[in-house]
Amino acid sequence: MSKFIQTDDYQWQRKVGDVYEMYQIMKAPEWVERELWYAGGGEFELSDYEDDILDNVQQFGYDDLADVKRIYGDHWERIVAECVFECNWADWDLMSFCTLKEAQAYINKLMED
Repeated sequence: MSKFIQTDDYQWQRKVGDVYEMYQIMKAPEWVERELWYAGGGEFELSDYEDDILDNVQQFGYDDLADVKRIYGDHWERIVAECVFECNWADWDLMSFCTLKEAQAYINKLMED
């Protein structure tokens, strides 16, 4: 099975066949009165979001899919998967934690399975 790669400070991704498995940790917005972290993720195929891909990459400043391919070459699909993942947080299972350490431990456990 392929290993996870860290794509951002608090984001990990791997691809197994056509399936992307991604996890992320996010700090709650500043207006939340206490420290709170969200952690979670899930699995998906890019084909499940085919109708949304153009909109998802444009939200990150790319003109279109050709723009992503030109910039990232052979790694374009990984970048598109990251855009889809971040634009569709409502689709993933999330847990909340009081500390970053707890959130990281949870993600580490998910990546072990």
